[in-house]
Amino acid sequence: MNLQIKVLDVVSKSANFLNNGKYQPAGVYFKVKIEDTILPSLYYYNFTNIGSGNGNAMIIDTYSVAEDPIFYGTGLSTMTTSNSHIYSGTNDIRFKVVISATNKFKYYAFLLGTPYTYVNEITISAGSDQVLTYTYAGNTYSCTVSFGNASGYTINDYWIVNCRSFNGLNIFGGKTNYASTSWDAPFGWVTGTNWNLNNAWVGDRPIEASATISITTKEPNNGNNDIKNTFTSTKRYVNIEEWFIEDGVYANWVQYQGPLNIGAKNVCFRRIKDFGFDSFKGLYAASQGGSITTATLQQPVYMWVFGYTTGSAPTMEVTFDFQDSASPILFETVPTDNNQDIYYELTNTFPIINNSHQTNGTDQILGDQDGIAKIGIDGVTVEYPNYDFNAFAWENGVESYRIRDDWNGTTMQFSPRANSTIEGYEQQTLVQALTYSGVYQQTTAINRLNEFNLSLGNFKYLDRFFGSIQKLHARDTDLVVFQENKVSKVLYGKNLISDSIGGGTIASIPEVLGTQIAYIGEYGISENPESFATWGNNMYFTDARRGAVMQLSEAGLCRKKALCPTKTWRHRPFRAPSG
Repeated sequence: MNLQIKVLDVVSKSANFLNNGKYQPAGVYFKVKIEDTILPSLYYYNFTNIGSGNGNAMIIDTYSVAEDPIFYGTGLSTMTTSNSHIYSGTNDIRFKVVISATNKFKYYAFLLGTPYTYVNEITISAGSDQVLTYTYAGNTYSCTVSFGNASGYTINDYWIVNCRSFNGLNIFGGKTNYASTSWDAPFGWVTGTNWNLNNAWVGDRPIEASATISITTKEPNNGNNDIKNTFTSTKRYVNIEEWFIEDGVYANWVQYQGPLNIGAKNVCFRRIKDFGFDSFKGLYAASQGGSITTATLQQPVYMWVFGYTTGSAPTMEVTFDFQDSASPILFETVPTDNNQDIYYELTNTFPIINNSHQTNGTDQILGDQDGIAKIGIDGVTVEYPNYDFNAFAWENGVESYRIRDDWNGTTMQFSPRANSTIEGYEQQTLVQALTYSGVYQQTTAINRLNEFNLSLGNFKYLDRFFGSIQKLHARDTDLVVFQENKVSKVLYGKNLISDSIGGGTIASIPEVLGTQIAYIGEYGISENPESFATWGNNMYFTDARRGAVMQLSEAGLCRKKALCPTKTWRHRPFRAPSG
């Protein structure tokens, strides 16, 4: 639904400025005039947890499991986690299974802080258990998957399989739980008891495109370290863990251990059944469910952060601010159409071989197949980079052209190297015109001899009446031009301005190709440029049409001798006229 509305006011507001018992984040707001329209609501979630190293909530009823795969793609999706979801490994691992051909897949391993190491390529076998296994530092990590079809998959579609260990290290290399007999460093929940959907403890809460997430960690015993991490989701993800990893948040996460930024090492994710009191340990704890069942595989993913300090009751305070909408409201000013045919160069350039365009995708086959170049980023590696863009998009209509989307921040712009179309563009043969390229300067390593930029007006038309240009010769600072029926010089690097009554030259201005000045005499070089010769400062040539041998000196043109048509040896050196 598209509506045109009037903005009444734009103002900066503090948090909870409506005082209506509902949460409103601080920010810039604008008041609009709406008639008989109900706008979709935004969802706000705010949670603060202060965890202690002595008596804080911990994870109980833990177990190892290979979770159901999460699909990223548009094609056929038949892969499942098989062998009863059994996972073998001392630490967490995250497998990425990528379709490399319609009947093959490659898989990658995210382990102990190293993202997506290539492991192997396997041919798909329908209905069979196929093992994903990775050996690192003497330890083997493995789970089993199965495909419903042997082929028909879309290249670069992929699945994620999260494998949880029994109290091992997380994929970033940090802890996932306290030791079984003691606990010291604190941890704080990012997502609290009401993070799950409608308190049903079934299903993940998705992170919508353009959702704004702010997580603040504060650890007083670790030098306070009041760190606020704020991010905007670039697309829709099925849960907070997928957003944190696939959106690259983990690579920009900040958390300190003393003066050292250790990134996302102590960020952890688990599917939680419920929160309750552990009578054995006398603690308020979160339960993972105790075993692999259909119910525990469908529990929502929760996130928490470990601290570092120990001692007397260390604490970790985490504040989580979350804002999104399944149907975000998009506001934009009335656009102005830009009808300019401006095109900007991409990062990669491709050669033309045998009159066919070569690309990084499909090469051109003349008369049979168009050339198709690929741009963007595929599901695994940056194989087809395209860095020329001037906005961020969230796949739902929201765009931003400012860095970090900051108010009045720096805007993104294209490179100034641009191209446009020329109406009536076609090949022309101009036999009585001159053009020139860019400069070549050996001392400064500038070589623009291949640049012929029409926007500079780098061409000069000579008089068509005197026929085509047959020969060019540089003499002193001028260019001598031999046409079929005339010899003239074109001033190079300068031009002349004369007075209005023909009284003479009054100024000289810089110009690459200046005024054409004809030599006195109705002689040219006909169509025989091969007759041209020089001796000292004099130039010699023949005008076959007029039967003359000519000399061009500082004094001008001089006819040296008439050609004798009765002597055949005088005719043989001349090339037969064309046409």
